[in-house]
Order: sequence, then C-alpha cells, then structure tokens
Amino acid sequence: MKNSFKKFIAGAIITTLLLTLFTACGGNDENSGNKTSEKSKSEVSNGTTNGNIINNGFVAQQGDWLYRSFGHYVMYKQRTDGEDKERVGEAGIARYINVVGDWIYYNDSDKGLMKIKTDGTGEEQICKDKAKNVFIDSNWIYYYNDEYEDCYLYKIKTDGTDKQQIGSDKVSCFNIVGDWIYYKGFVSGENNEFICKIKTDGTGRQQLYSGRVQYLVVDGDWIYYNTVNDSYGLHKIKTDGTDGQQISSNRISNINVDKGWIYYINADVHNSLYKIKPDGTDEQQIYAYEAKGIVILGDWIYFGSHNDAVNRIKTDGTEDQILK
Repeated sequence: MKNSFKKFIAGAIITTLLLTLFTACGGNDENSGNKTSEKSKSEVSNGTTNGNIINNGFVAQQGDWLYRSFGHYVMYKQRTDGEDKERVGEAGIARYINVVGDWIYYNDSDKGLMKIKTDGTGEEQICKDKAKNVFIDSNWIYYYNDEYEDCYLYKIKTDGTDKQQIGSDKVSCFNIVGDWIYYKGFVSGENNEFICKIKTDGTGRQQLYSGRVQYLVVDGDWIYYNTVNDSYGLHKIKTDGTDGQQISSNRISNINVDKGWIYYINADVHNSLYKIKPDGTDEQQIYAYEAKGIVILGDWIYFGSHNDAVNRIKTDGTEDQILK
C-alpha cells in the first residue's frame, strides 16, 4: 500500500513537472511569435513615407540616425540631435532615401538605383534605370523610370532580380497603400493626365480622376492632390473616385499629409510653409520664408532652403533649426 502511494505521488510530481515545462515552452513559442511579428514589421519599415518620397525623400530616419542629401550635397548621416555627422561611404547625391535594416536604398542621378550599408560599405548598383519615386515595400522596390520613352512603373527585388513592369500607363508620381498603387498617369505628347489605382501585381486598374495633377498623397480613405487646371489649388477625392472637393484655392506646389494635417508650400506667399485641416479649416503659416520640399519625420518637418541647407522646424512652427 505504501509502495502504491509512493508511486502515485511520484507520478503526480512528474506529471506536474511535464505540464509546467510544456506550458513554459508554449509561452516561449508565443513570445517568439510576437517577436518575429515585430521583427517582420520592422523589416518592412523603410524610414520614410509616401508623402516624404513624393517630396524627393531627401531625409529618412532609422532610430536616432538621420540619412540626408539635399541640393548638390552627397549623402550624410547624423544623429537626430544634429551631432556625429559623417559621410555615408562614397554615396553621391541621393534622392528617395529608404532605410531598411542595414541597407539604404536610393537613386543616384549618375549611377541609377543603388543600395549601400548604413555604415557606408558595400555600395551596389541594383539597376541602371533613372529610378524616381523609389519606395520599398517588403522585399520589393517600386519606382518609375524617368526616361521620356519609358516612364513606366516597375518593381524589382531588393537584390536586383525579377524586374517587372506594372501596367501600361506612363507615371510621374505614385503612392503604395496595402496592395494598391495610386498614381498620376499621363499620355506623352497629349494634354491628358489622370489619377488611377492598380494592384501591385498589375491587375485591377481603375481611373479615379481626369485632369492635370502635380502631386498626390493618399491618407486613409482620401487622396489629396493639387491640380494644374485651376492654378494648382488643393483638392481631395475618395480612393474609390467619388466625392471630389476643393480644400484651398491657394497656388500650391509641394504637399504632404501627417496626423490630420495637410502641409503645403504656398506659392502665393513667397513659397512659405503652411498647414491646413483636410476640411479646409484652421489654415496656419508655419515658416514665413522660402521652403523647398516637405519631409515629415515624427514632430519635425524637414525642408530645403535657398543655400541647399537642410532646415527643420516643429510641426507647430517652433524650434526652427539648420542642420549643419
């Protein structure tokens, strides 16, 4: 009887230990899954946004490092507090800067579509195309080729393989949102421009708007754009092509959208920097002097000035600084 009792106790202890071990392993698996998910999310993050890229993407951010190139200056990196500035290897004048993991992807006007490691080593040419509007999504690089006889939309793997043309429209500006590409298309030699959307696999093309457009930014269910038809006024239309509205009649060049505000350069007021709510209310001047481009990272707006310097100012209009 005693031996049976001892066997029962021993069995219970072993069972308890096994259950504890199994539970612990299950918990670790769950945590590992979460970490993998977080890692995957960080891997597809490219240090920029659609709105930044249509503004030439001259600044991108990863952690507390900024990567920048403006005007005639080659690519530098420096801390977000402005310290520790250094050149990124032999990278030249860079546009459309994306930072993914240890790599920076960008356009070099002399070399084509390029990548270089964040420590400045390992510069590689991905392809020779004059890639504009370069945007990384997962393992694909999307761009249009800025050649008069081309100007088509392409995607290519980040290792330079599997280049594919997307659709048959000529393109000069686009955003990628989920599985959709929203773009400004045109017909060469004709006064024929339009906003379309197409799936990233090249299917499902839909025309949303007909008219001359300069820039467009997609945010939520809306496409914000400035037209050429009415002296570059600011407009919005839903991503299904309905409910077109004018937001502002100001003459506008660059636009960007962030956290419930539309930021734009007002050509009617010395090319100064403004913001306005999407419903057209609460228009405010942020910076009273000439600004070139609008890149928004966190609470900062980065823009170029007349001497090719990169300036920044808080989105509320405070703390105007020059990055040296």
